[in-house]
Order: sequence, then structure tokens, then C-alpha cells
Amino acid sequence: MRQGEAQGNTCPYLDEDLKAGGCSIYPVRPLICRLYGTSPNYLCIMGVRPVRILQEDEEEEIFHLYQKNFFSPRNAGGAKLPQAATLGQTTTL
Repeated sequence: MRQGEAQGNTCPYLDEDLKAGGCSIYPVRPLICRLYGTSPNYLCIMGVRPVRILQEDEEEEIFHLYQKNFFSPRNAGGAKLPQAATLGQTTTL
């Protein structure tokens, strides 16, 4: 898959030749794409909305859990990552 170049406000992964909305990475799209149009801070500019818009506290909780689970000092399996070894010390896993 080749990434395109963003033009103005468009996404580089949009492909107008695709039937499914034009997203060439839909199954693995980023969180921001998944939230777009579903919360008060990311409303769709075309006015498309789900049956219920997320509340701001729900959106905040989603971002908190995302940051905690994907950007914390723990890996995906939940095991603590080893501290960086200092000179002369070895780290065993």
C-alpha cells in the first residue's frame, strides 16, 4: 500500500476508487479517525452523526484509556518493560 499526499484538509489514506467510504486503511485506522463524528470535539463537517454523540467525559475516558494502555511504560501484554541498563550492568528478561 502506498501512502498518498494530504491535499488541504484531506487524509493521505483516502482513496476515492474504494467502495467503503474511500478509506484505504479502515480496519487499522487511528483512534482519531474512529472518533471522528462521534464526539462534541470531533463533529463531522458534513453533519453526519451517530444516533448518540459521546459526552465529553466519555471522550476524555477513551483518551485516558488509550494513553494508559498504549503509551504507558507497560507493553501490550501488561508486563513492565525493563529499565534501561546503565553502563556495566546487564538486564535479563
